[in-house]
Amino acid sequence: MIVEKAALSNGAHRNQTSTGTVPDGWIALEARYEPLLPFVTITDNGDGAYTVTDNPVAREAQAALDAAQEELVQPPTTEELAEQLAQADAVAIELYEAQAEQEEINAQQDASLIEIFELMEV
Repeated sequence: MIVEKAALSNGAHRNQTSTGTVPDGWIALEARYEPLLPFVTITDNGDGAYTVTDNPVAREAQAALDAAQEELVQPPTTEELAEQLAQADAVAIELYEAQAEQEEINAQQDASLIEIFELMEV
């Protein structure tokens, strides 16, 4: 695992697996530190060695941000959209059937009116 020495604005460090040469600005990290990622503090000891410690402030800030984002209105899930679509389909079918019934009633009324007019002409 390699970790970029410079922290991002939120205190996290970019990290990735690597089996090759460690690029400038990055350090090789022992596996025991991986659970702490990405919120670590990297201190240059000045002798080519680095000390890596947990950064609880950045970790807690990110956790608070994540919690706040979860509270935001989330878009509906696929299941919720499917349910809404099923409900809309049911309403559309009801409206179509009601319209068909109304058209039948109108046709019967028209036929009755024509019959009345025909009787009046006689």
